[in-house]
Amino acid sequence: MNFNLAANLDPDRREYQEGLKKTKKILDQRLLDKLKEKSRKLEEQKKYSGAISALTRAAQLDPDDPELHYALARIRFFKTMDRETAEADISRALEIAPEHIDCLLLMGRIQAWRGDLEAAINTFKHVLSISPDCKKAHQALELFET
Repeated sequence: MNFNLAANLDPDRREYQEGLKKTKKILDQRLLDKLKEKSRKLEEQKKYSGAISALTRAAQLDPDDPELHYALARIRFFKTMDRETAEADISRALEIAPEHIDCLLLMGRIQAWRGDLEAAINTFKHVLSISPDCKKAHQALELFET
């Protein structure tokens, strides 16, 4: 509050602007941490809509965190069956982190659910090209091969 007041009263003072930015960053990180924890607790309590709300707010604060988009997609896909929105969430996560194993595995499951088995197989093979020992990708491919 003090930095905000000082920056408004004397907007040309660089140290006030820098202090305001640092303070905002610290406060945003605290809020982000609280939202993540709130989401985790709400998910444990099976209050999925509340968990999604907290994660959505967190993703607004930090839109470039693939873990937030992954968490949203995971809850939507497996818990609320909002699978189309889950696909949008996981696509965003993969835009940020294209080699993220958990995101790729979930994308493969979404592709299989959609009926695009060729895309799912390619996604699971891509996972194995990144992480050859990934048991989940091996298991998924075994299901498709039988």
